[in-house]
Amino acid sequence: MNKKIELLQRKFREGRSELFRHVTWSSSCHDLLEAHAALVDGLMKEIYEASCQAADRKAARSGCSALAIVATGSYGRRELHPYSDIDIAFIPSEEEDPWVEALVHTAFRLVMDVFLSLRDVHVGYSFRPIAEASAWDVRTKTALLDLRPICGDRALADRLALRICEVLSPLDLMLECRPPADLELKARHCLYSVEPNLKEGPGSLRDLHRARWIFKLLLGSDSQHLDQALRDRAGIPQRQLAEVRDSADWFLRARTWLHLAAGKLSDVLITNYQDRIARELSDCPAQEWLSQHLAHSETLAGFRETAVRALLQGPPDGEWRPLGGWIPAPEGHPS
Repeated sequence: MNKKIELLQRKFREGRSELFRHVTWSSSCHDLLEAHAALVDGLMKEIYEASCQAADRKAARSGCSALAIVATGSYGRRELHPYSDIDIAFIPSEEEDPWVEALVHTAFRLVMDVFLSLRDVHVGYSFRPIAEASAWDVRTKTALLDLRPICGDRALADRLALRICEVLSPLDLMLECRPPADLELKARHCLYSVEPNLKEGPGSLRDLHRARWIFKLLLGSDSQHLDQALRDRAGIPQRQLAEVRDSADWFLRARTWLHLAAGKLSDVLITNYQDRIARELSDCPAQEWLSQHLAHSETLAGFRETAVRALLQGPPDGEWRPLGGWIPAPEGHPS
């Protein structure tokens, strides 16, 4: 097993080095982030196969013995930034199956040994029996909205995806959109922050994700078909969907750049980096780049507000009503 661990560690290290050695910033980062997720997928499949073999030596499989391993969060969305957490969930067929327990034990050890061999790479691990889904908190359920099967029993992954849509209300996601009541926190939680948070701040990637999560639950759509559902059933014009995609690309590129510049997980674009990111990504002064960044933030904040408004309106007579407009920037703020 030690030789297998060393082989997987080398594949992970060399694969990441090849991906991130010479990144060009003239186009979208989607292919790069998808390739990073695919690298981890390949390693997870090898870990699963090795773990199955180890489990077979320790316990016999029953007719119900099965396990699914799924990616969640940004890894599940195939938006795996250089130092994003690698979030995985193990979905067992039964909690007290000796073969499944042996498989999970070995797979967990291999995951830790392989991915934590690199400094500043972090792994999020969870064990998610489907029967417990209704008891999970909103954050846990929300992360599983983006689950993507990697290996193991696909039917278990599909069952969990369906169950999450049954136990998670879009109203829970809307309540998470409320700004903090504390004045100091509210000042930092501002769309027009001098040092924007690219992941969690207002008008950031989190607003994009919240909007998509709300619409997925409202429209009963999966990620693959969501854009079509937004256009055909929610009545959002193609032009506005294109603006959201452009803004998402902007943020994905900026966050990838920031991770590589900092050499670690980093999401706040502090002033020390702003001249450099403007020069390397857009060949323009920092003030001009920040002005463009603000416009993209407003687009993503508007998309989130549109999703909240759609939730509050609800579909009349069982049919989806076209939304017919975009939420403008709040009054009193610069445009």
